[in-house]
This record gives sequence, C-alpha cells and structure tokens, in this order.
Amino acid sequence: MSINARSHWLRHAARAGMAHLDAVRQAQGLPALPAPLHLGEILWGNVGAADRLDLTAIGPAVNLRVTLARRAMIAIHLTRMSTNRLADCLQASKPGD
Repeated sequence: MSINARSHWLRHAARAGMAHLDAVRQAQGLPALPAPLHLGEILWGNVGAADRLDLTAIGPAVNLRVTLARRAMIAIHLTRMSTNRLADCLQASKPGD
C-alpha cells in the first residue's frame, strides 16, 4: 500500500471512529466531541527509567497540535487584555466622573 493510500485510509478510519463516538455520546444525551485539530502518525508510550516513567506522544501531528494550542492561548490572552483595556478606557471617559 502506498503512503498516500495508507494516509487516506487512516484519515477515513479516524473520521469514522469520531462519527461513531459522537453517535454513542448523543444517544447518551452527551454533547459531541470537539473536532480533532490534526490527523497524522504519532509514536506514544512510556519514556524514562523504571523508577520514573512518563507517558508521552511524539510526532509531527503532536507538534502541530501543540503549536496551534499555544497560539490559540496567546490569542485568547491578547483578546482579554484588549477587552480589559477597552473597558478601562470607557470607564475613564464617562461624562460626569
């Protein structure tokens, strides 16, 4: 199987799995799961010494997901700062204060 065919099959399987989980959750009265940010191959497992193991995932899909999440958090923070600053300016410019 070529890399493109395998990648297509994996994306199709992931989408089918998410659709199935959403159907099960909706039947239970639960909300649908959020859409995945990225599909791709990863390696995951326990890394470390016998007395200190850490479950981790590595790979391009993980790296992209972390980068997008960090950028989203920065955007949220900047939006909050701007909103707070605007509220302060509006409060300071009220007539009669």
